[in-house]
Formats: sequence, C-alpha cells, structure tokens
Amino acid sequence: PTTYLVNGSKSLPLLHAFSIPLAPQIHLFSKIGELKQFTLVFPSIPKDWDSFSMIEQCNSDEGFVVTNIKRNNSGVYEVAIH
Repeated sequence: PTTYLVNGSKSLPLLHAFSIPLAPQIHLFSKIGELKQFTLVFPSIPKDWDSFSMIEQCNSDEGFVVTNIKRNNSGVYEVAIH
C-alpha cells in the first residue's frame, strides 16, 4: 500500500501484487544471491510520462527506489531491485 509509480508531483498507487507479500509482511530469502520474481500491477501510465520512478516508502530502511524507468508502448516493465 506504500508503493507508487511517481512522475514529478503525480503518482499512481499499487493495485495488486503477485508472488510477493505486501508490507508489513516480508519475504525472507533463504540464501545470499537468491532471486525473487514477482509482479506488481499499477494503473496505466499516462502517455505524457516519458519516464517515472517506482518507490516503496517504508518506516525502515528496507524500502526501495528505482529511478528513470523509460515508458514503453507495451506497458510491461522489468526492473531489478538490489
């Protein structure tokens, strides 16, 4: 519920998450370097957004920020969170 796509002062809220728990629940990795693939669904990205950021705002240091995601015509994006 605290994950958004952001462009300037505009934001789009997370609608659904698949294969990953929502905060405050967490996914615990079983080993270093383990990969976790999941799907997040947001409203359609406005056509006037050339790029955007994905931000998870948490009370702890465990949130994430992915910046400069370039808008594409498919509406499907793959990002890596490290």
